[in-house]
Amino acid sequence: MDILNVTKDYADCRSGGAVTEPTGGTWVSAIAIYLGATEPVNGSWIQALCEQEGVTQSVNGSWVQALAESYGLTEPLNGSWWFAIADYQCNAGPKPPPPFIWNLDTRRWNLETRTWDNGVVPSLDPDAQAFLTATGISDNTQELAVNQLVLDLKAAAIWNKMTAVWPFVGGTATTHKYNLIDPQDTDAAYRMTFNGTFSHGPNGAAAGGTSSDYGNTHWIPNAQTFTNGVHWSANIYADGGGTNYNMGIAQSGDWALINAFIGATDYWQAGTGGYLTHNGDSSFDWVAGTSNGTNFRALYDDGVQVTSDTNGGINTAQTIPAYAWAVNAGGTPTGSSRDIMNFITIGEYLDATEMSALYTAVTNFNTTLGR
Repeated sequence: MDILNVTKDYADCRSGGAVTEPTGGTWVSAIAIYLGATEPVNGSWIQALCEQEGVTQSVNGSWVQALAESYGLTEPLNGSWWFAIADYQCNAGPKPPPPFIWNLDTRRWNLETRTWDNGVVPSLDPDAQAFLTATGISDNTQELAVNQLVLDLKAAAIWNKMTAVWPFVGGTATTHKYNLIDPQDTDAAYRMTFNGTFSHGPNGAAAGGTSSDYGNTHWIPNAQTFTNGVHWSANIYADGGGTNYNMGIAQSGDWALINAFIGATDYWQAGTGGYLTHNGDSSFDWVAGTSNGTNFRALYDDGVQVTSDTNGGINTAQTIPAYAWAVNAGGTPTGSSRDIMNFITIGEYLDATEMSALYTAVTNFNTTLGR
């Protein structure tokens, strides 16, 4: 190693060969700029370089020594701290990490001050971004969870089978109301309207349990085509007591999804054929019902089909919307529940593989959020 070109060697090795010219006038400024600096700090490019490497204090009045010690070096080499630094970068290890690489670096991307490896900040899926913009969510963990949820639903080819997805993320009535599929603040976009008393928090939402406490989904059977069938699903974080109705309509035939009714039975019905039931379920978890439009229907518990029959078609006579945490009985909420729910979906018929994928996506989403 040539002591006269030691800073050039350092810049070359530190950048993995990317720095080939003394940008800014010196090799120190070149590597500092490569790592993200835009100007000297207090008139010093070495201090600017140190800041890019996370070094905020000089040692014995020397920023070069401070940089060396940040690499674990304890003494100069050949009488020079720069020689020691360059020798370390070019011949020793482990080397400090390269410029931040999205999804491969353990440091938090939103706190990183250096440039990206390709000069481009990673973008979120456009549908995830639309939801985050509408809700105003800016928490890093929640942003990444929503983005991964969208990616998972699309990877499983069930995103386009969803009419409404309420992930109840953000912890407030404002963020909880939005439909991930179409995050507009309108009834037509199935923005949920919370009526009466509700508790909203990081684990989801819970109705107060009185007859006036319900969520209006604005989803009406008579306004749907059901060419590809239908499904409802709900994830129950905790039992709050009451009837445990997740969603329901009672008008010219019942629509209902119920998890562990009175602590014992799951129910599903799409307006006709009587209730499809699964006895013996005393847990409060993820439940889903689906009907394909030609009498086949099935109930799922935690992603697994627990029962099915061929007795239930789909009744489209209902002209009133489905209520969550209650049943819409001709326009009047009844059977109110106090369960804490943190995920609800409405969409087309899903087969066993698709139901398993939906359950996995929901579980991963909630796990990321710590709930």
